[in-house]
Parts: sequence; structure tokens; C-alpha cells
Amino acid sequence: MGCVTCHGQDGHKPTPIGKAMYPRVLDLGSPEVQEMSDRELFWVIRNGIRLSGMPGFAKVESDEQIWT
Repeated sequence: MGCVTCHGQDGHKPTPIGKAMYPRVLDLGSPEVQEMSDRELFWVIRNGIRLSGMPGFAKVESDEQIWT
């Protein structure tokens, strides 16, 4: 998946691309992300977040790959 492109190699330090986005990408260890259920995270990864830089991956990854 393309998470590294924006969220960084470890998911905690956004890349220059992630820092340039508005709204900025979240640290995947942040309370906002950690409070999300697995089901919510799956939905975000699958569908993206409208009006942000977060794309949906449903057309490039299977549901099984996204869930994993």
C-alpha cells in the first residue's frame, strides 16, 4: 500500500509530501488514529477521506489486503 508515501516509513514521521498536505497527515500513533476501531480504519483506507489528500485504495487493493 502507499501509506509510506505520506505517513513515512514508520508511520510516525510524515514525509515532506505529508507535511505539505492540508489537512496534514496524522501520525499513525496519534490518539486520533489509535482511538479508531479496526472497522473504522478499514473504511478510511478503503474509501479515503473526502476533501483531503487521503486516497481510497479500494480500486488498487482487495478488501483482504486492506484488512491485513
